[in-house]
Amino acid sequence: MVIDRTVETRDGRVLAVQEGGDPAGVPVLTHNYGVDGLDYFEGVCELNAEDIQLYFRDKVAARAKAEADRVEMLGASQDDQAEIITSLLSGPDAAVLTGELAEYLDRLHAGGPCSGR
Repeated sequence: MVIDRTVETRDGRVLAVQEGGDPAGVPVLTHNYGVDGLDYFEGVCELNAEDIQLYFRDKVAARAKAEADRVEMLGASQDDQAEIITSLLSGPDAAVLTGELAEYLDRLHAGGPCSGR
């Protein structure tokens, strides 16, 4: 099931949003994908762009990759998790993912219902 709607940001912009999910229950949120004149992948790290493109090409393969990525993250040490996550972030965001923030995120994910730890 796919739901098209609009959302207004705090700064007054209105975004077209398409919400959906795959049959396994993994939520999918895309916004402004396919809008004429917009480079959807501008500023997106290569790996994220590849994952998004895979989702639109082959949802079954994308689900399998997402599951493999999840298993990898669950088995990774705190340092390895930080390295994986920072590879997906912009430079300024990656620069602050150190020390206390990295420890906080690790504790947050370790205690979650889907953490597997």
